[in-house]
Amino acid sequence: MMIDAIQNFDKQLPLLVQEHVRCDFLDPIMMMASHANDYGIICIATCFVLVAVKKTRQGGIMAATSLSFEVVACNLLLKNIIQRPRPYLVMEDLQILVAHETSYSFPSGHTASSFAVAYALTHAFGRRGALAYLPAATISASRLYVGVHYPSDIICGAVLGTVAAAVACKLLTKIPLKFLRKK
Repeated sequence: MMIDAIQNFDKQLPLLVQEHVRCDFLDPIMMMASHANDYGIICIATCFVLVAVKKTRQGGIMAATSLSFEVVACNLLLKNIIQRPRPYLVMEDLQILVAHETSYSFPSGHTASSFAVAYALTHAFGRRGALAYLPAATISASRLYVGVHYPSDIICGAVLGTVAAAVACKLLTKIPLKFLRKK
């Protein structure tokens, strides 16, 4: 019964968004947000910048490690084990706003990577780092908006990214290397 409710929600929400939320003003914004983290580019760039600056290096290493853990769990393992087709391949009435994607739908890699980095930055920098949840949430919502993910893909991607980052950050705080210590 719970599975049926989740599947019903997964099929109804994208259509509700398509019919009642999409508009000429939001469409280009959400399309841009949807592509902002293609191939993890925003997350990777963030990690490189943070690692390059001595003052933020610890946070950058945490973010990069969190991102690495997430990529293995999401893109290498779960997507290939579960092999869930994209919603637009299953739902005839759903119109997507971006090009077809070749990877599987579950979980959302864009969401998982965004949340992994946001968690790591919050862990490393507190409230300032928590600002990373704003683009993470926007990127995640955009994936549903443009029609390439089910809601459960987004929710599970956020959970997966958070868990991967929590594990990575916990492990890194136990490593007694000089460059990982807070000053």
